[in-house]
Amino acid sequence: MDLLIAATAHAHDAHLVTRNPDGFVALDGLVEVTTVRADVSPDGIVIAAAHRV
Repeated sequence: MDLLIAATAHAHDAHLVTRNPDGFVALDGLVEVTTVRADVSPDGIVIAAAHRV
């Protein structure tokens, strides 16, 4: 499934945003992958951070 997602992003010249970048390591240079990490604070607030790989 990861390959299908990456192929779609590549065909549309789009960035790929994921919470699981490990599935896209072999595609380095073909698709720009941005990792999104989301945490929840003790009071229930969602804290998100993005990191380009």
